[in-house]
Amino acid sequence: MILFKCECGAPFPVPAEAAGQVGTCPVCGKPCQAPAQSDPDCVLIYKSGLPETGQVITADALTALVAQGELKAYDLILHGNEWRPLDDVFEMPEVAPVAADEGAGPEIAVRFAELPPIPGHISLKKNRLRNAWKALVLWQRRQRAVKHKPIWQRVCYYLLVLGVLAAGYYAGLGKIINYVLGRPCYVLVLNPDDCNYQAKLSGETLPLIANAQVTFQDIYVAATKKGKLSISSDQAPDHVIYNVAVPLSPGLDVVVNPNGKIEFGVYDFRGMTEKTLDAKVLKELMGDIARLRPPAYSSAVLGRLKNMAEEHFQGKKTDPLFTSQQYNFNRLSFTRSIDYSERRKNKPEEPETFRPTLIKLTRMPFQFKGSSVEYDPSQPEVITGQVSVSMRELNTYAKNKFSAFRPQAALTSADAKKTIADNKLVCGEAKGSAQLRINQNDKHLQLTFDRPIPAAVSVSGRQHQGTWSFVATLPRDKDQWTWQWTFSGSWNPPKPARGKPPPPKKLTVTINQADKLTVTEK
Repeated sequence: MILFKCECGAPFPVPAEAAGQVGTCPVCGKPCQAPAQSDPDCVLIYKSGLPETGQVITADALTALVAQGELKAYDLILHGNEWRPLDDVFEMPEVAPVAADEGAGPEIAVRFAELPPIPGHISLKKNRLRNAWKALVLWQRRQRAVKHKPIWQRVCYYLLVLGVLAAGYYAGLGKIINYVLGRPCYVLVLNPDDCNYQAKLSGETLPLIANAQVTFQDIYVAATKKGKLSISSDQAPDHVIYNVAVPLSPGLDVVVNPNGKIEFGVYDFRGMTEKTLDAKVLKELMGDIARLRPPAYSSAVLGRLKNMAEEHFQGKKTDPLFTSQQYNFNRLSFTRSIDYSERRKNKPEEPETFRPTLIKLTRMPFQFKGSSVEYDPSQPEVITGQVSVSMRELNTYAKNKFSAFRPQAALTSADAKKTIADNKLVCGEAKGSAQLRINQNDKHLQLTFDRPIPAAVSVSGRQHQGTWSFVATLPRDKDQWTWQWTFSGSWNPPKPARGKPPPPKKLTVTINQADKLTVTEK
């Protein structure tokens, strides 16, 4: 610690690490630099009533306090990084003798340093063997005085305590604990029939509408047990149609499929978003569409999407009971209570062990990287795929840039070229991106874009803003593709100086598989 004074004369301490640094005086507020060594005119003292760190004063102040008697010989001063009494460092003035009180008896003045020491007992040599033997004898005497209970009594005592705790847990304490922990049991009951029923479980009765489902909410149990679920007619509640023993356990979800009438699919969705289509096949397909060729690669693209979806399908299930210990029910519509939802809102999600996902066997989407497919394993001939494509692939590429619309450039017939020359037709480039939709069913295979493609088409020097649409179809009973490109746009004629402005001109351009081009302006 470094002790020094400010220019105003106020002393204060700083740590030794602050040597050379500039600080602010706590008295005058002026900046002052800490020296490398303490000022010999500053001392650090401690006496009763001061802080534990002591107080910094000047040597003159120290002399004044000693003279006034405010500092005693037993008060401390920091000398050589060590707290020492004042009389060890400074010469303290002698204390004047105190006058005896009038009427007081004689006092005995004693100097403790001059008193002789009090004689003690003579130290004897310790005998460890004798001390150990004495300790053993004393321990044996204490053991004889203690009466131990038989072991069977202690075992019975512990069993009694465990029995009382178990009885209390199953009598109601377990339900309270599971409620506090937020671990209810949910039971989802499905109705595969076309008539209404009533479902009864644990004393609660709920209506079960035809081809619908119902959820028994917030069933709290102490431990795993069997609950009796009965399904009866809505018109005759006493007539039980279906009975099943449902496992009820804390935090368990159960799905009841009466008589196994509903088919479920088991899926593993891990790694699905990382799969991609073969870029070469997709490029060939877009090249066929842009060059007015039969889009034969559409079957290959759709087949690959179907195979990617089937890789995540693990089979069908028609069990009467499913539990969350076996399957993941995230895609089943459990109706949760408000209390359960509020508790789960701010609760951090815990990492779960993998369980395959259970879903009703129906047409469902599979989302991959840059593509998707809607597929039903029970109807493999009906499938719809979507692929993200760039509209630049529909344009010609020359001189390091995309320019004209490629389907127009692909026209080779004399009639089409004559129509282009007569109408001075110029198709601008297509921009943006879209989803190429490939739909296959029992009637045909069809290709379309999910949205119109914005572009500009110029006819006789007049530019029309509009959109292109595309449809390609292959009937199942034929081996001949038909397709057509259609442009729909408009052009606003110039306004006359007087009179009503003319209506906008509409332009329609079609290109089909027969290499035929039609231009209609109305």
